Amino acid sequence: MYLGRVPGMGLEEIQNKTYEELKDHYISLKVELKVARINFEFERAMDLKEEMELIYKALSNKKEKKTS
Repeated sequence: MYLGRVPGMGLEEIQNKTYEELKDHYISLKVELKVARINFEFERAMDLKEEMELIYKALSNKKEKKTS
């Protein structure tokens, strides 16, 4: 179910979130990205993609710390 736009996160906010919170936000952004592409909102899609890349890097770092 689509509930509307997902609020963006800054770098500091991303760093302060837990792994689970970031994972949930990442999933929400994936849905938002699909909706933006369907609606031809290409600028919004690019912004979402950039934020997803930042969150993906943060998730990777947190996962490494979690496993070590």
